[in-house]
Parts: sequence; C-alpha cells; structure tokens
Amino acid sequence: MKTKLMLVLLLIGVAPLWAQVEPSASGGTTSSDDNSRMTVPQAVSGEAYPTTGISEERSNFLSGGVTFVTAYDDNVFAGGSMKPVSDMTYSILPTIMLDQTTPRQHSALIYSAGFLFYQPTSALNSVEQSAGVNYGYRFSPRASISLHDSFQQSSNVFSDSSPLSGAFGNGAGGPDGVIVIAPFANQYSNSANVVASYQFGQDGMIGGSGSSTVLDYPNLSQVPGLYNSRSEGGSGFYTRRLTGAQYIGLTYKYSKYSTEPVESNTETNTVSLFYSTHLNRSLTMSISAGPQYHDSSEGGGPTTESWGPAITASVGWRGEHTSLSTRYARSVYGGGGLLGTYETDSVTGAAHWQMERTWGLGLFGLYTNSRNVSSLEALTSPGGNTASGTATLQHRLGEHFDAELGYARLHQNYNSIALVTTAPDSDRVYISVSYQFTRPIGR
Repeated sequence: MKTKLMLVLLLIGVAPLWAQVEPSASGGTTSSDDNSRMTVPQAVSGEAYPTTGISEERSNFLSGGVTFVTAYDDNVFAGGSMKPVSDMTYSILPTIMLDQTTPRQHSALIYSAGFLFYQPTSALNSVEQSAGVNYGYRFSPRASISLHDSFQQSSNVFSDSSPLSGAFGNGAGGPDGVIVIAPFANQYSNSANVVASYQFGQDGMIGGSGSSTVLDYPNLSQVPGLYNSRSEGGSGFYTRRLTGAQYIGLTYKYSKYSTEPVESNTETNTVSLFYSTHLNRSLTMSISAGPQYHDSSEGGGPTTESWGPAITASVGWRGEHTSLSTRYARSVYGGGGLLGTYETDSVTGAAHWQMERTWGLGLFGLYTNSRNVSSLEALTSPGGNTASGTATLQHRLGEHFDAELGYARLHQNYNSIALVTTAPDSDRVYISVSYQFTRPIGR
C-alpha cells in the first residue's frame, strides 16, 4: 500500500507538468519544425531502440494475418519428476495490428492469440496470447504523456511473443529483474510503464514515470525452485539540453520486488546522473550511473541493508536497411522467480539487416550474471548465469506471404534451481510461414 501511494502521489504531482515529446521519438532528433522542442532522453524514457531500418519504418496502417510455426526442441522439461525429452511443437497464431499517427497522438496496438501443441509432451499444450499497447499524446507544444503495456501467456519462452523467439520486438531492452528463464512452463507476464514530462524552458525538462510487472506460473510444480513475482516502482527526473543533440540530467528511482507463495521482499532507491546524445538520425548513445541503496527481508524476518553502484549504458544505430543496438546494466533486483536479492550484470544485443528486398537477417543475444547479496539466502541460492542467442533468416515469398527459419539456444547455470540443473541447455530449430495483409488508414 505504501508503494502504491508513492506512485499515485508521484504521478499526480507531475500530471500538470506533461512535457512535449514526440510519443515515439525516444532517442530521435528534435522536430524539424520546432527546434526548441526537447525529446525525452532514452536514459529515462524506458523505450527500446528501433529494430528496423529507416526505409522499413511505416505508420498509419491496419494489418492482420496468421502464422504457422513448426519447431524441434531438444530438451523439453515439464517439471515434476519428468525427465527432459525431445519434442516437436506446432502453433497457429492469428495476429492483428493497428498503427495510427495524428498531429497530437500516436497509438499502436497488436494482439495475437492461438494454440501451441507439443508432441509427445501434450501436458504442455496451451493457449498462446500476446498483446502490446503503445500510446502517446501531446497536450500542448510542451506537454506529453506516453504509455506502454505488454502481456504474454505461453508455455514456451521461444514463442513469438518472447525476445528469445527472434521477433526482436524489444531491441536491446531488458532484462530488468528477469534472472532465470523457465523455457517450457505455463506462465504469463505483464509489464506496464507510463512516462510524463514538462519542458519548462528552452532547454529544461522535468518528468516522472511509474511501472509495474507481473510474472506468474499457474502450476508451480512445473518450475521447481521458482516462484511468482511482482515489481512496481516510480521515478522522477530533471534534464538539461546542452546542445540540440546532447542531454544531461539527474534521476531518482524507487523499486519494490516481491515473491509468493514464499515471501521475500526487496526495495531499492537509486540516484543517477545520466548523459544522452543523438548524434544524428541514426546514432543514439546513453549512459547513467549512481549510488543504489537496497534492503531485503524474507518471511517477515530481519532486514538486511547495503549500498552499491547502479550503471546502465546503451548504444543504438539505425541505417536505411540495418539496425544495431546493445545495452549493459548493473543493478540490484529481486523477484524474477527467485527468492532473495541479486546484484546482476546483464548484456543484451540485437541486430537486423534487410539484405535485399525479400531477404532479412536477425540476431539477438542475452547474457546475465547474478549474485545473491541477501545474507539469508546467499548460501542456499548463491546465484548463477543465463546465456541465450537467436538467429533468424526471413524471406518474402510474395505480396502477402513470408517465411522464416530460426535457431535459438539457451544455457543456464543455477545449481540451486532444480529446473535448471535438470535441463540447463535448450536448442530449438523452427520454420514459420505467415500470411499478412496491410491496409493504409488515416490518409
């Protein structure tokens, strides 16, 4: 209740101060028709870098279609006393997408729902759902708000709704708070974020944000050693524009992480200085660093406290037919399915290359290394690491048909987690065929 009240007060406090930013312009250049207009720096916007080339960018359209996916997974583990087995999976995923831009707002919606079938591990058969909402509204030349929400339900972390699938919908974003991956288990997650700001002068801006994430495993017997988790938080920032392409600023962030049905709680308070620059339309860089205070408790027991550094650095580059992005983060997190409080270093990278009009290549990589800093759990759950990589090759078969071939590998090392020690590695090869139509709107 205390945290929720803090979030409400934070958002109410900045509500009259919404600042002007093009809703999807995080890390972009200032508007050509108003050089005094500031953007929200990538260091505080929470938005990922674009994952397509400039020439592939589009807006004001309605799109729909259906995707058929066949995959081979070499190490499926359904939890309980079952041993890992090789499985074939088959899925059908209808999808609808809407994108619309007006002088004051930008809205993007996507929803996909279908079925995923395993053979022979039919106990993992499930309904697949994913949804995403991005909305930005400009109240005045200096006042804007942006909201983002994503939801996934699946029994396969390599499904189309996950970054590990090769879809690369999140660029080199995350994996804040996500430490251990349960590749084959029924699960759903939701992540929401709202950012608002106010440009109070030619080169000054203030703002705030609120966020919430949920990770639930409906059947915990499928994920021995893992637990349901929640996180919520809020932040405020001040930024100053040095030049048309350079920003510096200060941000404060509060986060709370918790697990259930076994209770553990982690709270962090972070103050960071940040610097962001968008050298041109193609290249954006950002870095933030500062002290972080955290405290943790488990089952109503004593609280442990400590200080440490928090660092985030990212780079994004976008050409006519290519996009590259990478991100490094060092911070303290809780939740993510684990008990305790963990200091985590993470590196992510994403790349997309439209080699020819009908051929495209995608790459995604993730590495995290986590150390338990909770004195109550450090001996029994010391931590571990996760590494994942995905490569895809896309080919346009015609005006409405696309095919994709992909390979994904996941390796984890958490000796205290039965799910991981039983099946530390997973390899997947898949092929998909999609039908899609697109219609322009609002023109």
